[in-house]
Amino acid sequence: GSSGIAIAGPGRVVIDALSPTQNLSLISLAPGSKAAPVVLTRGESADRQPAFSPDGARVTFSSDREGNTDVWEIDLASGGLRRLTTEKAQDWDPGYSSDGKQILFSSRRTGHYEIWMAAPDGSGARQVTADGIDAENPVMTPDGRWIVYTSANPARSGIWKIRPDGTEATHLLKGAINNAEVSPDGRWISFLDSTTGRLRVITLADGVDVPSVDLPM
Repeated sequence: GSSGIAIAGPGRVVIDALSPTQNLSLISLAPGSKAAPVVLTRGESADRQPAFSPDGARVTFSSDREGNTDVWEIDLASGGLRRLTTEKAQDWDPGYSSDGKQILFSSRRTGHYEIWMAAPDGSGARQVTADGIDAENPVMTPDGRWIVYTSANPARSGIWKIRPDGTEATHLLKGAINNAEVSPDGRWISFLDSTTGRLRVITLADGVDVPSVDLPM
């Protein structure tokens, strides 16, 4: 099984595997490819939640390989690993800004999970959201104008969008949501509805359902 998957075309996907030990592997999606998966990380750590950089050269992921769960990055060409966050609080759900010049992640630095941004090396971290309980799974739109995230705050659960500077927080859809992603053209948000177990799509502009692409999982 897998709890995270990221695609960087053409023909490459990185996944994490569900087990007490979780490591990352790079799998070719090229038609007819018989190439064996390339193991990216090894050891007894839980390496998960992978995301490709916009140029496909790096993968950021969460890992407890040094005890605490933090954001890490691997350079695919060299295999070099570096730890991007070093706070005692848990940092996870990493991703990149659309231009690759910042990283996004969910952090418990305030005592509860909020969306944060930082420089690619983890420096200059700043809080973006003010959810108050649980904001996770950040992803930036291709134009860099919005961050989409999910909230598990009972009073405001569901999908939100917010400007990278923390303004204009907008509640798009209420409910139990998992794995919200933004389409390459920035018009749509796909997600797994935890209540029905169905893959759904809404518009980024105003959260309107697109029933024609409501697919069973």
